[in-house]
Amino acid sequence: QLLWWPLPWLIALLSVDLLLTGNWPTKPQDELGARDWIPLFLALSVAGAAVFIGLWSGQVLQPWIAVEKFPERADVEPTDKGAAYLDAGILHFAEGSQVDVDSSVGFEVWPIVYCAAPIFDAQGSTSDSTDVTVTPTKVAFWAIGHNCCDSRGGFHCGDSTDLSVRSAIHAMHQQGDQRFELAIKKAAADNELVVGDHPIMVFWEKDPAGVAEKALMYSAIIVGSASLVALILSAIMMTVLKRAYAAKR
Repeated sequence: QLLWWPLPWLIALLSVDLLLTGNWPTKPQDELGARDWIPLFLALSVAGAAVFIGLWSGQVLQPWIAVEKFPERADVEPTDKGAAYLDAGILHFAEGSQVDVDSSVGFEVWPIVYCAAPIFDAQGSTSDSTDVTVTPTKVAFWAIGHNCCDSRGGFHCGDSTDLSVRSAIHAMHQQGDQRFELAIKKAAADNELVVGDHPIMVFWEKDPAGVAEKALMYSAIIVGSASLVALILSAIMMTVLKRAYAAKR
């Protein structure tokens, strides 16, 4: 992963360099007009839009990547160490595991509410501690979501309200997101819990494979729609520029 992650950015930088080289006005400085900068402005605008669309579609695609490219783990206990599941894509929790929807917290960064709720077992244990003689308080697994909870409680992200659901998708792309981390810290503080050393964020879903397929479809729609819009706008701008230069002559 460390080897390939800079590649998209290197491609983007190379593309911008080529756009600058190919669209920079060639006229002498004293002969340049506003129209001469239009191709460069349009090229850079397209490059910026392409980066935005790429990042957006990449975020949408993350559940598919987690499901299809990472191992599936079964019989996950909420009392397990979070570090043991850092590379898991789908997690199937043990019988009795549930999302504590009433202990959730919503951290709002307008216009998005970042929601987090602890996951516990049938006995109400949420600890990754191996000491079973004391009431556990260290939480290793957290269900998360966007705009699907109140400031306190009311968590209904994914299929968290369905008590028969035991599966989840590892939200790998959200690990390290400070907004979710703050939501988790707030939930832990409000409920006298301790966040585990390696907290695992998950999307609580009944059908992880179905969610992954939808993510792939939505990502393809985003890229396809953006490509179609880009072609249409390119044709329109080419026509406008040709007429403008013809009128100038």
